[in-house]
Amino acid sequence: MEPSETPGDSILEIRQKLLSQNFFNLPNFVSSLRVFSLPLITLTAKKFSFQPDLKTFFSCFLIYNLAAFSDLLDGYLARKLKKETVYGKYMDPICDKIFNLVLLLLISNYFQMPIFVFFLILIRESLGVFVGTYLFFKLGIQGNPNLLGKVSIVLSNFVIGWHLISYAFPLFYYQNEIRIFLIGSMLLSYVIGSGLYLKDFFRKLSEKENARRGT
Repeated sequence: MEPSETPGDSILEIRQKLLSQNFFNLPNFVSSLRVFSLPLITLTAKKFSFQPDLKTFFSCFLIYNLAAFSDLLDGYLARKLKKETVYGKYMDPICDKIFNLVLLLLISNYFQMPIFVFFLILIRESLGVFVGTYLFFKLGIQGNPNLLGKVSIVLSNFVIGWHLISYAFPLFYYQNEIRIFLIGSMLLSYVIGSGLYLKDFFRKLSEKENARRGT
């Protein structure tokens, strides 16, 4: 979740919005499917790691891609059905982070991605959750996903997909230049995003403090 450019609401106004909006709608349900699909993805990934034939590969790859596709579908449904809510804007990036981190952990554990990559992204995503939650509940600033955050998720999907494919087709795994490029691009996007995120965070803290002082 990234800080939005809109002024912060008071905590009372946020609570009123939360109480007036319906959590149980189709876009939020689609968002939650990513998290609910993780046990099934974990089981199929584990099976694929021990039995890397085409049948288990396609089962694992299909389930993963259907779950990842829900990230596009929930936003489209929210706009199309006019069901954009405070819950949805907060839950969608949280589901993204949980889904992405679990998949990267699986790839590290079963498909030979360096484990330090997972821990670097874990640190960045934990920072994002902390800052986003602080902005939301302490300053009344509703977070919105930004373009760079989506780019990072897309690059993560490429890294995950590449490791699954290369495990089924070992010839691809030895294309180390592509593997290094994908992982490096993903990490770079997270590093740049973290810098911009922190810059925006401190700017909004300053704006909030100036507004409080009436300057």
